[in-house]
Amino acid sequence: MSKYGWILGALTVCLVVQGCSPTDPDPALESYSRSAEEVIEQFTSAYNNKDMDEYADCLSDDFVFKVHLAECWGPSPSYPDSEWYLPTELLYTEALFAAPESISLEMEILTIEPYEPLTNSVAVECEFSLKVFLTPTMGYLATGDVEFQVEETSTDVWFIREWEDISETKSKERVTWSRVKWIFYEE
Repeated sequence: MSKYGWILGALTVCLVVQGCSPTDPDPALESYSRSAEEVIEQFTSAYNNKDMDEYADCLSDDFVFKVHLAECWGPSPSYPDSEWYLPTELLYTEALFAAPESISLEMEILTIEPYEPLTNSVAVECEFSLKVFLTPTMGYLATGDVEFQVEETSTDVWFIREWEDISETKSKERVTWSRVKWIFYEE
């Protein structure tokens, strides 16, 4: 038997012993897809479970959070910026997930429309109710609307690229989602 015959034989024995076939697909390499609706569902689940890995997986590398206009108070190091990017978003959310006893997020998709001029993006407007419980009877409630720009990558996976809190604020007592994030980061 030639040198190549021994090598081929040894490889065959290894494959049989390992119990795999060179034609079986590796489950880790199978394609993964996620629609715009599914990324919003995953986002909601991540909040409810306070799961940072699941949350971070929803956001694109060039993510932008646009703070609610009512929360842009002026130039001061202690006030939030009018927008922040992925690293800051992850810091704020990590602080939010770590502090309260529980979080309850309900999110309803109101509209999904093309996000002009990009062909691989949609604007997803949602109504939300965010309850952050410090104790079973005390916490914060933020309700209103948000708009996400959700972008599809070339691999058929959608990510949240931009998030804007567009809630109406009719009284000073009203807490925005932007404020809730900032409160826990500052504590």
